[in-house]
Amino acid sequence: MSFVAAALLALILIGADHYRLSELLRRTADVTTLDAAQRSLQPVPGTRERSVVLLPGALDGKWFLIHTEKFLSGDAWRVRWSSLDNAPEGREVHWASLVPWMLAGWASSLAALEGGLALEKVSIAALSFGPVSLLVMLALLSWLVWRRFGPVPAALALLILSTACPFVDMFRTGQVDHHGLASVFSLAAVFCLGAGGAGVADRGARLEGWWYVIGGIFGGLALWVSAATALPVLAACGPGAVLGILCVAAGSRVVVWPRAFRLWAAAGAATSLAFYLLEYFPSHMGWRLEVNHPLYALAWLGGGWWLAWLVSFLARWRGLEVASAPAELGGWMAGAAATVALAAPVVSIFAFRSEVFVVSDPFLFALHQEYISEFRSAWASFAGPGLAEKLVDLYWWPLLFCILVGFLFVRRSVLPSLVWPPLVLAASVAFAAQLEALMQVRWGGLALSLWVAGVLLAAGFCWQHRSQIRLARWVRVALAAFILLGMLPAPIAALRGAIALEEEGGTPTPKNFVPALLLRDVSHRLIRVTSAQVPVVLSDPTSSSELAFYGGLKVIGALYWENLPGLLRAARIFTARSEEEARQHLAEAGINYVVLPTWDSFSELEAYSSLLARVGDVSREGPPYLARVLSGEEQPAWARPIHYPIPEAFGVEDVRVSIFEFVPGQTPFEAQRARGLYEFERGDLGAAIGHFEAALALNPGDTELPEWLTALRKKSGSEAARP
Repeated sequence: MSFVAAALLALILIGADHYRLSELLRRTADVTTLDAAQRSLQPVPGTRERSVVLLPGALDGKWFLIHTEKFLSGDAWRVRWSSLDNAPEGREVHWASLVPWMLAGWASSLAALEGGLALEKVSIAALSFGPVSLLVMLALLSWLVWRRFGPVPAALALLILSTACPFVDMFRTGQVDHHGLASVFSLAAVFCLGAGGAGVADRGARLEGWWYVIGGIFGGLALWVSAATALPVLAACGPGAVLGILCVAAGSRVVVWPRAFRLWAAAGAATSLAFYLLEYFPSHMGWRLEVNHPLYALAWLGGGWWLAWLVSFLARWRGLEVASAPAELGGWMAGAAATVALAAPVVSIFAFRSEVFVVSDPFLFALHQEYISEFRSAWASFAGPGLAEKLVDLYWWPLLFCILVGFLFVRRSVLPSLVWPPLVLAASVAFAAQLEALMQVRWGGLALSLWVAGVLLAAGFCWQHRSQIRLARWVRVALAAFILLGMLPAPIAALRGAIALEEEGGTPTPKNFVPALLLRDVSHRLIRVTSAQVPVVLSDPTSSSELAFYGGLKVIGALYWENLPGLLRAARIFTARSEEEARQHLAEAGINYVVLPTWDSFSELEAYSSLLARVGDVSREGPPYLARVLSGEEQPAWARPIHYPIPEAFGVEDVRVSIFEFVPGQTPFEAQRARGLYEFERGDLGAAIGHFEAALALNPGDTELPEWLTALRKKSGSEAARP
């Protein structure tokens, strides 16, 4: 009954949050900015006009949606290439294909239920992808907890996981991402290791090896989805397991099973290798250690061998019974092979550096550290308003874990020793992830997930041994109240959001959506006024992804490590110091438009100079030439400015988007004429008259300009005479 109640409550909370956010996203997507005349123009063939709005900052989700549509259109079934970025060459993509496959499956399900084509349902499926994935993950995790500890701890698992805000945030409506899946797989991997006993079992009991196999499979899945997420978790499992063995009292009636860790490593390595082959075999196999790779599978096997050896040695040293003989681990040759396998990835990265691990490139490393918010430290990210709420979200469940372990520790004399290795393992892994989260805030959701794994293990042991613990009634009530308080922020936030949504009604678009909507508007305009080919746009890294998503425009500088050549090329264009250099770089890259918004970190183009200095391209004196072009200080003939008025529907006045078209064959007459039109559109009639007069001087036989000048002078005079 408790499990059913928890499941219903979880469904209500997730459903209510989904309704609120989906309504907000729908209202935001319905904001129209193009007039009837602009909408009557057809987008250039090869582009793709999208109107769907995802959560602010969900750049990965937009690329996942692009890849899913390509897959459903009959393109490659694996995510290996993008033709929209690093134009005109394109670039490799090394994301795991699981998310596009899942999104395509969900879109196909919606198409089967509602009719139509799966390709047409991708945008709709993207809005509900997060909540649906969360429900599937909750069912999986609660089943694991039920299988090990019963329905009551499984009910607690549902309640915690459906209300722990940083965890739920990875599965919000409008969020299409792999971080949530990687965190769930990591959580499940650690929980299964703990559920199996972390290498320790009762004397006389058989090894429940399937827990270690499942834990290895989940670890392999996490490694496939995100090696950056899984590798620190897997690495921390080794020290955690060793500390767990050291916490078992000497002479305890337990049996240590070193082979459990070899079983875990073998299952994980096999899973990792299988998914590597699924992703890359036979035509894309290479040495890319930023993602899942066979070297990591070998390292896991080697680490499993050494962990089993060390656990066996420590157990015998402490006088504990060991379920295997030393000979079963093999001799010194096995140890040497395990050492080579374990060290192979690290040695390869240090030996070949950016050739196999491009994230270590100085330019890319500095770009990530200095200009991507999720790479900032916790103390830098938490500064400002809302600090108390952030601390509650991130540190409530670690505190609950400590409290539960404290209760168990008070009754340690009546509890079996096998309780402690799983808890120490979970605490070690979670603590390591918490250190990561302090250094880079993007690991906050992972750290919370691993603390929840520890909470579920501790709560399960408390429930399993409740008769030995014998807590007083007031203690049980206090503990229940503490858990309840930790769950309250999620429904309170959902209720506040629903109330605010109803009160807003038709009010202006929330400001955090405005940047994406402005770039959506820009992309929709550009694909209607351009030539017959898909235009190539130079912009900052974040805006590049938005323009590629909303209009199908080709860009060169989206912010992904696979795009290091494009990022470097964009940086050198932006930092060009002369007209000749800027023109040459723009022509070589095939750029048609330059689009720069004022709200981005790279609106000050000098930011690129310091990044290029990291790779030995020392910045030169003076401001970048394109900065002078955008400000109007320089007016080369090949730069045709385009006036972009901020639509009133957005309700903002403090932002601007600078746009100019690169027209290398434009004559001085055409340049002056275009500049006059630009000044007229932005309302500077005096400047427009000056440029039209200059154009007429270059081409006295033009028949339109005299009429324009007469009308402008008349209008300018009437405005000047107006009081």
